Amino acid sequence: MTDNITIRDYDGNPVVVRADIISSVAWQYLKMAFGTDNVATVVDAANPLPVMDAQFDIDAVAGCPITLDFAHAEIHEGDSYTASYTADLTNGQVFDILIVTPDSANLAHFVWSVDFELEGHVSIYEAPTATQAANPIVAYNRNRSGTPNVATVVVTHSPTSITVGTTLIRDAHAGAGKILSGSRADGREFILKANTKYLMRITNATSSANYISVWLDWYEHA
Repeated sequence: MTDNITIRDYDGNPVVVRADIISSVAWQYLKMAFGTDNVATVVDAANPLPVMDAQFDIDAVAGCPITLDFAHAEIHEGDSYTASYTADLTNGQVFDILIVTPDSANLAHFVWSVDFELEGHVSIYEAPTATQAANPIVAYNRNRSGTPNVATVVVTHSPTSITVGTTLIRDAHAGAGKILSGSRADGREFILKANTKYLMRITNATSSANYISVWLDWYEHA
């Protein structure tokens, strides 16, 4: 190749180096190799360059690496939590759930769902005035292996001395047999503010008994 250049080795012997001259600048050709310390395997058709972590699992059909979305990975990391509650609301009853976040750099990435037997309404307020009652809704780590981490977000129901305030971050109404929710899939996740109270107010919008099921899910991450 006419662009090759000749250099001298330590003993002064000529050595031809493959190069390509581009705009009067000689660019040296290099061969790629890989391997552990003191081992070099030259890349060729039989030895392609590894481009993925050997720890990846490969899908048998598509041949691509299997990955997790971040929220799912937080379950594996032991930082994802769930809390649930069911109640049979009487005629027009209002049922309140108080969510209190800690003063921490790890914020709660929060989604929720309420299933109504009949017509109902959900309002979520930020920074209400409310006194926490001794009615815990226990949060469980979604990774049950070993000794699970404990949630720093505290969830209780039926607080007292409530003033909801003016910051209404979600207001929704559901017909009979419907589910209201804020999920990650539809982009409705909230990142809750640290050291703050949140009030979820669930109202039976009928004059009949109305069975509800509440699911709260979150992971705690900076």
